[in-house]
Amino acid sequence: MTSLPLFPDVAEPRARTRRFVREVVAVAGPAPGRRLDRTTRDRLRAAARRAGALAPHVPKERGGQGLSVEHGSPALQEAGPSPALPS
Repeated sequence: MTSLPLFPDVAEPRARTRRFVREVVAVAGPAPGRRLDRTTRDRLRAAARRAGALAPHVPKERGGQGLSVEHGSPALQEAGPSPALPS
């Protein structure tokens, strides 16, 4: 199956979220089967907000990226099972 190219306003938030999850969350995340402690979760969420990788579907004035559902969905998919994202 061939994937369709994404528009730049979709591809960039998706790539930004992917990088953040792989470079920051994966390193700080809990061991498999363990829960993320609240302090670490809060720290990761603050870092995600600074990195522009938090809540793509939430309006900018509320701390999100302000993307439509169609444009934010690929970024949410990159967050996947992350314990700190997307909310």
